Amino acid sequence: MSKESLVLKNPRGWFAAGTEVQKAMNLLTDGAFKLFVYLCLNARRDTGRLEGSLTQLAANVKKRQHTVRLYLREMEKAGGSRSTVITSQFPVESWHDLIGSPTLADAVMERILSNSYRLGLAGETMRPVKKPLQASGKEEP
Repeated sequence: MSKESLVLKNPRGWFAAGTEVQKAMNLLTDGAFKLFVYLCLNARRDTGRLEGSLTQLAANVKKRQHTVRLYLREMEKAGGSRSTVITSQFPVESWHDLIGSPTLADAVMERILSNSYRLGLAGETMRPVKKPLQASGKEEP
C-alpha cells in the first residue's frame, strides 16, 4: 500500500478534487472510492459534515450498512498516516470532568486515545526558575 494519505477536506476548505481524488482512487477499493466521492459531493462545504444516519448513507450509495461501515473503516485507515501531538497540563483521567458532557467526553476521548501513544511527564520543570524579586524590582541574591 502507498504511503500517501487520503484527504477529504483540504486546508483551504475545499473538498477533494484533482490530486486528492487520484490518491483516493489509488488507495481505496472500488466501493470505498464510490463512498469517498459521494461524501465529497454531499458533505457541507463549510464544516465537512454530512448529516444523516448510517442507514440513510447505505441507502444513498445502494449498499448494506455493514458494507458501508467497512468502507468507512478503510477510508479511516487510508487517511490515518498523519500525526497529531496533543499536550495538556491536566491528567487524562480528569478530562471527562473538564469536558463536562459525558457523551461528548466519551467521543473525544475515544478519538484522541485510540491508536495513540501517551507520554506522561513528571518531576520538576526544565525551565529556568527565576529568583523572587525584591521590592526594588531586583532579584534576591
